[in-house]
Amino acid sequence: ALFFTSLLISSCKKEQIELLVQEVDSHTSLPLFNVFFVNDSIGYACGGDKYDLGIFLKTSNGGKTWSQPDSIIPKVAYAQYFFSAAEGFVAGLDTWLAYTSDSCKTFSANPSYQLETRGICFGDRLQQFNA
Repeated sequence: ALFFTSLLISSCKKEQIELLVQEVDSHTSLPLFNVFFVNDSIGYACGGDKYDLGIFLKTSNGGKTWSQPDSIIPKVAYAQYFFSAAEGFVAGLDTWLAYTSDSCKTFSANPSYQLETRGICFGDRLQQFNA
């Protein structure tokens, strides 16, 4: 039984994976809570100050550089979901929900109830959003 146990343990060795980490300037000292990539190049990050500012950043080169933070909602942004590089949602404190359909040039925001929205996802494509 001892031989079988040692044989089993020696055959279960996992490959070591080396992770390379590189620090990237986000242009903000505020916390970021979510990162969402649409493809290998285009991605978004959101965060901010809980009661005062929701921020949003964008990358077009796989995260090597990020845009300056843009304030899109008046309270922290916790979650985001994008259907494409042009269309998506960002959500945060007090159920603030911001929508863009023009590659994040403009957002329409819609506050709802006093709830924290920490995550959003869509099972099916939304046909319309009324801000």
